[in-house]
Amino acid sequence: MCNLLPGGDVTFKSGSAYWRAMTQSETVLEIGKGGFRIPFSFPIRFGTAEFRKNVRNEGGTAAPVEITIHGSGETPTIANATTGAQIRIDQPVASGEMLIINTDPEHLSCTHVLANGTREDAWGYLDPRSAVADFTLEPGDNVVEYVPDQVSEASRVVIRWHALYEGV
Repeated sequence: MCNLLPGGDVTFKSGSAYWRAMTQSETVLEIGKGGFRIPFSFPIRFGTAEFRKNVRNEGGTAAPVEITIHGSGETPTIANATTGAQIRIDQPVASGEMLIINTDPEHLSCTHVLANGTREDAWGYLDPRSAVADFTLEPGDNVVEYVPDQVSEASRVVIRWHALYEGV
């Protein structure tokens, strides 16, 4: 509280104690774009599964993420090997659909987006032991992994976040 005027008080409130980066960072976990081409030379690259990546949070504190799983009929686990946090999906997301998980405690959500664009609550898709709000990116390097129960060429996960800095 601050007394700026005689006989009156002014109270300032902040929604968060952190400054949020203006730009959003993103990483994609999917089958690599490499493949067999003619003419070819050795070594031959047939394609790679990029389901484990080093992700850098430039902020000064842990950053919540938004995870978008593009449906391919899998029941995957998304893990941060650095923190040990995991989110396991118990129901397959059909091809052409998406599951969007927001781990920000202020905006915690799990949404199923159907092929026609309809959105519905999807908490039932998650393993009840998954602590969604615990899945964050620590400052610095994090090893993030997508572990599908079966690998498909359509396997694709996008992770987005805003770096957070201590402030206010």
